[in-house]
Amino acid sequence: MLDILAIAAVSATPRPNLVIILVDDSGFNDVGFTNEAATGRPAAWHIRTPRIDALAHAGVRLSNYYVQPICTPTRAALLTGRYPFRYGVTGYTISADAPWGIPTNETFLPEFLRDAGYVTGIFGKWHLGFFKTAMLPSSRGFDYQSGLYNAMGDHFEHTIDGGYDWHVGEVTQTGFRGNYSGELVRDDSVAFIWRLSNGSAPFFLYAPFQEAHSPYQAPAAYLDMYPELSATPEKQNLAGMLSHNDAMVGDIVDALNATGALQNSIVMFSADNGGPGGQEGVPRPSRFDSTIIDRNWPFRGQKHELYEGGVRVAGFVYSPLLPGTAPVGGTVHAIIHVTDWLPTLLTAAGLSPSARAHLPLDGTSMWGCLSGDSAQCGRTEVLLNFNTVCDSGLLGFATECPAPKAAVRVGELKLLAECYDATTGKLTGNLELYNVTNDPSEAVDLASAMPEEVTRLGQRLQFYGAQAAQVPPLSDRPPWQGAGYYCASCASGQPQGVNAAWEPWCEGDAGVPC
Repeated sequence: MLDILAIAAVSATPRPNLVIILVDDSGFNDVGFTNEAATGRPAAWHIRTPRIDALAHAGVRLSNYYVQPICTPTRAALLTGRYPFRYGVTGYTISADAPWGIPTNETFLPEFLRDAGYVTGIFGKWHLGFFKTAMLPSSRGFDYQSGLYNAMGDHFEHTIDGGYDWHVGEVTQTGFRGNYSGELVRDDSVAFIWRLSNGSAPFFLYAPFQEAHSPYQAPAAYLDMYPELSATPEKQNLAGMLSHNDAMVGDIVDALNATGALQNSIVMFSADNGGPGGQEGVPRPSRFDSTIIDRNWPFRGQKHELYEGGVRVAGFVYSPLLPGTAPVGGTVHAIIHVTDWLPTLLTAAGLSPSARAHLPLDGTSMWGCLSGDSAQCGRTEVLLNFNTVCDSGLLGFATECPAPKAAVRVGELKLLAECYDATTGKLTGNLELYNVTNDPSEAVDLASAMPEEVTRLGQRLQFYGAQAAQVPPLSDRPPWQGAGYYCASCASGQPQGVNAAWEPWCEGDAGVPC
């Protein structure tokens, strides 16, 4: 870890502090601000998130904001500014035992920022690989770390698949058993803010909360907020988690304000994917899912799926640094994708990606757009995912994500394709076309009525498919990413040492099998 005082001494140019708050498995209707004035909002699912709502209303809300359908791809896209299909993360997240991580030739946002004198910290969920030390946060641009490496875990005991998973400075710390994960993320984020408040170096705080990922566990006081859900304990715990997360976000903002850092900060809020079903009586993901679950209302679908409910989420930017032309207190309706944050935040900080060698970005800077210049709202197309692994049956589905496997939005239109034949380079199976501006619930398939648009958007999907087909997809079992993967025969991971903890197990540099 780098010494904060040493970094502060060499940082001469004042730049804004950057704060990313990423909430886990939170649906579009899991916060208050997204549907406050909507008619028909489900009466059974009104989650109280007053702190997040207040921050959103004081900032710039995003109405057409997209992420990836599952955890790892969104986190990777956020930090690399690149579509996850470019490194094969399209249908699976990284399992605890996988000898795999985001390739080290991908440049992460904190690497750009650290070059510019930022102090960088991540507190919360990593989920980008840990089998080698080269995959850990400290090797990807972060100076400070605490949290879990894996996708999920018991929120109090911090265990998953028989191993303990909570680390501080990348050292396993078992003393946090019994402490709720969201409060640990809050505590370390607040401590980081206070520690840096008197220094001259700007900071980058990345707070990827574990809430509200299963298992559904909330502190008792937050369960008591939803007595009407007591007959459905999973839903009650989920609701409590969401409101608890709101309080934790509020505490982080309070720390920014109390230290004076908020006046020179840019805060971005996002979910990592739509809310999943599976709670009492709520359907789970399925092929061509037609359901609208309460937590993603008014959108069809859920986590794992490419319908709007899986990939269109709550997002906003708050900053006193936004110019007077910015629609503060209002909404930007431009299409924005999670890959856009890397170039957007660099632009806001007066930096350029060209300052460091990196692979070509898919994201585009939206800072001008967010600042009120509509001419800079230039994104008209977004690829929502391209999973090249087709389903083999009508009921079950291959990978974590069911068909449709690929989707692109161009303007108001969105095309979803059942799958893609890498041999012929053609889309296969059902094609669905929706106008998601007029029909956000994706109820009216326009494919038969607008064949020329199916062809036009299909060509865009085929363009991406030809590229995606060149990269073997990540799997949940050996050889992990095809027979040519350098660690195809490496040992699978298991809890390590006297603490039976999830820690790196594969020695050697990245690219060296073990």
